[in-house]
Amino acid sequence: MTPETYVEPDVLVIGAGNAAANAALAAHEAGATVVMVEAAPQDSRAGNSAFTGGAFRFVYNGVEDLLPLAPDIGDLDLANIDFGSYTREQYFDDMGRLTEYRSDPELTDILIGNSYAAARWLKAHGVRFQPALGRQASKVNGKFKF
Repeated sequence: MTPETYVEPDVLVIGAGNAAANAALAAHEAGATVVMVEAAPQDSRAGNSAFTGGAFRFVYNGVEDLLPLAPDIGDLDLANIDFGSYTREQYFDDMGRLTEYRSDPELTDILIGNSYAAARWLKAHGVRFQPALGRQASKVNGKFKF
């Protein structure tokens, strides 16, 4: 880039993990000029996604909420998979436990309340969801249980 081609960004995103990439995409969609800055070496990039295997939490009430996100689930032997549910209450409990109750209640409510919509937004942007059988589910009496 030369000084003649430099355009001052509207939004500067620090980091290039999952949250940063989503923030940059949302800002770009809103018409902003976005620059992302990542300090980590290339083999250490991806933020927490490197530790979670790309998984993230969102509220769902059952497999019927998961099918719009991952239609391939319908091809699985659903009689032998218990996806259960992940309620707002469970998410709040997990946030409290994981942060030792140091998370901001109002921001936590926004995060949790919009978590399923965020998953739908990601799906609309080409993210492919799939269940992590064997990673986030284990067999109990011959049935995968999440």
